[in-house]
Amino acid sequence: MTLDKYVYEIKQLLPDEGKYLDNRLIIHWINQSRAIWMKNKQNEAGTIGGDFAQTIYIDLNPADQSVLPDVPTTFRILKGSKKIPKLINFQNKDGVISVRNARVISEKYNYVTREQAVYAGSGKINCKDIFVFTHEDDVYVKLLRANPRIQMLTHLIIEGFFFDPATVTEYDDLQGEPCYDIMKSDYPINDTLWAFIKTQLLESGLAVIKSNKYEAVSDGQS
Repeated sequence: MTLDKYVYEIKQLLPDEGKYLDNRLIIHWINQSRAIWMKNKQNEAGTIGGDFAQTIYIDLNPADQSVLPDVPTTFRILKGSKKIPKLINFQNKDGVISVRNARVISEKYNYVTREQAVYAGSGKINCKDIFVFTHEDDVYVKLLRANPRIQMLTHLIIEGFFFDPATVTEYDDLQGEPCYDIMKSDYPINDTLWAFIKTQLLESGLAVIKSNKYEAVSDGQS
């Protein structure tokens, strides 16, 4: 189902006093509950199904080397033209699943931390590898200047778990089509997760309604 249908379903489950709740608040609850469930699932099972993943396309431009000041000038740094959406962060890693070349789909890159990127590619075995890392929500690519693959490295495909799926609407694929259509695309959850979300949202919604009632009574008595 699309996100608006999930919001409608929640409103139907709330008591009459909850019908006034802003859709943006309900959407925030949905995203928050989704993230909590996914973190718990990751901690318990060590993996999460692809039902919850999304992909974005980001084009690359030459970047200032200062993001990795200790890297030799034999390496080149590229930077994405857009910041990536807020990721769901798990216990030992962030929500990025994979990073690939958008023009050569079979070409997958090493996703590392910024700290690891400083020394990545310094060995004889991995000197020709391409490394991707994020810093302050920007995505960067590190590779040797002499690497011939740089000619085809113009766009990245990043697959990951994003906190707010709707933010992916801001990204287009190579054909200019949105990576996610909030009015047409299915919201990335499954039935088990939706059951959890409904329980969490009903508790949150009822708490807000009760709180507002209390404040109204208090205002009337003052």
